[in-house]
Amino acid sequence: MKKIYGILLLSVFILFSGCSMTSAIRGSGAERVAAEVKKAGNLEGLCVVPGETAQNQYAMESSQIFFTLYGLNTEDCAEMCAYLAKNAMDVNEIAIFAFENEEQLNKVKLAVSKRLYTQMKQYQGLSETLYNRLADARYGVSGRYYYLIVAEKECADAAEKRILEFN
Repeated sequence: MKKIYGILLLSVFILFSGCSMTSAIRGSGAERVAAEVKKAGNLEGLCVVPGETAQNQYAMESSQIFFTLYGLNTEDCAEMCAYLAKNAMDVNEIAIFAFENEEQLNKVKLAVSKRLYTQMKQYQGLSETLYNRLADARYGVSGRYYYLIVAEKECADAAEKRILEFN
């Protein structure tokens, strides 16, 4: 009898945990979306902005990191979240920007293109592998989010597949 209750309890737990996870993801903001995209791409060695580790790594506040790397202020889009490489010789990156209107979207598009251009110039001639990874970066619109994904092909494919589910 205890085994039946145990199996029943486990089944209910699995059922409810799957349901609550799905609803939480669908109704969440840029931070949750970025975390899901990172998880889907199985990307390691990244620190989240906003976040204390990133602030320590880059020696500045989260808003300054966004301004320094993307040229964006907090009012330029509805929400921002990024996962950046902890290692200086890595270019893996996930950035998610929520936008509320066309003006915000255009600012984010320009910011992402400038970010990619700057990174590509930095790695051109230094590392063909990293330069090619930047050249193959994924970016675009999914629902109310604009995304940037820089990762190895298989990881980028999985991460992009996940962000496109947010339409």
